[in-house]
Amino acid sequence: MDQTQVGEMLSDPRGKPGSRDEQNAFALSCFRTLGPTPAVECPLGEVRDWYSATKSLQRHGLLPIIGGSAAGTSTTPPVPPGVRQLVLKNKLRLALHHANTLDALDGVAREMKAAVIPYAVLKGTYLYELLYRDLFPREYGDNDLLVPADRIEDAISALRKAGYSGGARKRFGRASMPGWHFHITLTSDKPGGLPIELHRSLVDKANLYRVRDENLFARLREFKGRRSCFTVLSAEDQFIYLCLHVAKHGILNSVGLSGGYAAEWYCGSAVGNRLLWFLDIELFLRKQKDDLNWHAVSERAHAWNVADDVIDCLRVLKLLKPWSQAESALERLGYRSCATGSMPTARAPDAAIKGTKPVQRRGARERILRSNAGLAVLERSMRTNPRLVIRPIRFVLIWRILAPSPTRLLSYHRREKRLWLPWLYLIHPLHMIRKMLAQ
Repeated sequence: MDQTQVGEMLSDPRGKPGSRDEQNAFALSCFRTLGPTPAVECPLGEVRDWYSATKSLQRHGLLPIIGGSAAGTSTTPPVPPGVRQLVLKNKLRLALHHANTLDALDGVAREMKAAVIPYAVLKGTYLYELLYRDLFPREYGDNDLLVPADRIEDAISALRKAGYSGGARKRFGRASMPGWHFHITLTSDKPGGLPIELHRSLVDKANLYRVRDENLFARLREFKGRRSCFTVLSAEDQFIYLCLHVAKHGILNSVGLSGGYAAEWYCGSAVGNRLLWFLDIELFLRKQKDDLNWHAVSERAHAWNVADDVIDCLRVLKLLKPWSQAESALERLGYRSCATGSMPTARAPDAAIKGTKPVQRRGARERILRSNAGLAVLERSMRTNPRLVIRPIRFVLIWRILAPSPTRLLSYHRREKRLWLPWLYLIHPLHMIRKMLAQ
């Protein structure tokens, strides 16, 4: 939906679009209203530019949360009729897509079972059924399916029998990138069916992780929804995966944490976050907090070398919503805000909470992230391009992978003595290039 379509839909004339900071603050305010009290509503009465507000909530996947408020006329000023229509159409579209997906998953589950292929449904469909069924329709644009890497061809054949097509893994030409990428897209042959992203690995290989995918399938469990039954990751694996998914897209979160940026900064499109992903983690923690084996989560996160990203994700969630389950999760993982070591404390609290301006570093990187030109370039690089599997910003930050800090380098290679550093810095770039290009 482009700007012209939104303008035609809204009955009120559009004014000058709101500033980037205003949009981020509004999206964050709406996100913070989501909690155990269902009567809390978004601050719709403060909206001056409905076009910017609508686009901001759409980008963060939170447009359905204004459905109850937008359906009425008690808001001052009243919600434009075009916004109410947009919310209703969006709700119906998401519900229809989810219903079609559940029907399709029945066929997928049958074919996978017949071929004796272990699989796990990731994110969207599973989280919709587990967390959002009684809240609001959760947005997702495809179905993520994880299968063992050595069964990828068998899984493609099974999905074709279930009504999906595509999945060719060419090495050259326009389809060369999926030949070594960690997932392959198959499209549904039925009208309105969502595509499937067939994952052969939980995460991509452009990182310093040591995720053992083969162990994931030994811990799969069956999930029974209202209309379908399928297998998913264990609760501990699912929680770590949700955090790693945030870390993959929000690649500047660690920069914001080290610089002490306020919560609104993490809502900007240049950072790569969607508030919906943090809501997934918050709701998942509320749902599974008593069933999660936190000792297993801690051990697995360290064994996979993902502990820093899990902690950073929870720290950002704590900034976005200070009264969330993030503080409890950090304590159960052994993290303390006053602790020292490899996981530093947040340098500045949320300015909106404490009423103080966060401390900002003034290095070259921070100047770029604070400039309009720098943010514009980052926002453009974050826009989804169907022909690019890797966003340009990830190439800019490739130095984090090829030449990490001594602490991260030793942690990845499981070495304790710093005497290994000269040798590791020589072999590590070649090791990572081979890892990223490996089939």
